[in-house]
Amino acid sequence: MRYIVVVRDPRDVFMSFWNHYSEMTDAYFARANGPGLVGPPVPRCPEDIHDLWARWITEGWFPWESEGWPHSGNLYHTASWWRCRQLENVLFVHFADLLADLPAEIARVAGFLDVPLTEGRLVEAARALTFDAVRRDAAAAAPMPQESAEFVWKDGLGTFFFRGTNGRWRGVLTEDELALYALAKQRCLSPEAAAYLEGGRAAWAPPVAVA
Repeated sequence: MRYIVVVRDPRDVFMSFWNHYSEMTDAYFARANGPGLVGPPVPRCPEDIHDLWARWITEGWFPWESEGWPHSGNLYHTASWWRCRQLENVLFVHFADLLADLPAEIARVAGFLDVPLTEGRLVEAARALTFDAVRRDAAAAAPMPQESAEFVWKDGLGTFFFRGTNGRWRGVLTEDELALYALAKQRCLSPEAAAYLEGGRAAWAPPVAVA
C-alpha cells in the first residue's frame, strides 16, 4: 500500500471548512441526526464565522483531539502522519505546491506510484487538473454525483468546488484569533511540521526515505 498525504495551511482549511459547513442543507442534518445516529448529534454551523473559529481551533470532537470541532481536525491529521514521513510508501503533497507548480507535483505523484508519464501526458494532465478545469467539469471530477452534492450543500457541487485559493483568512481572522492558532500549533505540531504545513516543500526538505 502507498499513502499520499495531502495537507494545507490550517487557516486555509478553515476557510474551506466554513464554506462547506455553513452551506449544509436542512435535509442533510435531518438525515445525519435521524434514526441510527451513533454518538452526539451533528451540530449546526454557528452563524458567525468567528464563533466557529473559536471552537474549531480550540476544541476537538474526539477525546484525542484538541482542535477540529466538530470535524476536520487538520492539525491532528497532519501530526498523525508526520511521524510516518520517512517511510518509503508515504508521500506528502501540499496544496500550496499544487497551486505553485502543478506539473511538478503531478510528476512527483506519478513517480511515487510508478506510473509512466510522458511529457505530453504530463502537459495534458496539468491542463485537466487546474482548479478552473476541475470546477468546469465538476460532475465528472467530484467524488460524489450531482444529486448527492445537492442533498448535502445548498449550491451542490458549486459549494464543493468553491474558490481553490489560499490566503482568504487574511482580513478575516483577527490577531487574537491568530494567537489561538499559534497556541494550537504548539500543542499539536513540532516546529518542522508547522513550518511545512504553512509553507509547503519550500519550508521543509523531505528526508531520504527508508524501508
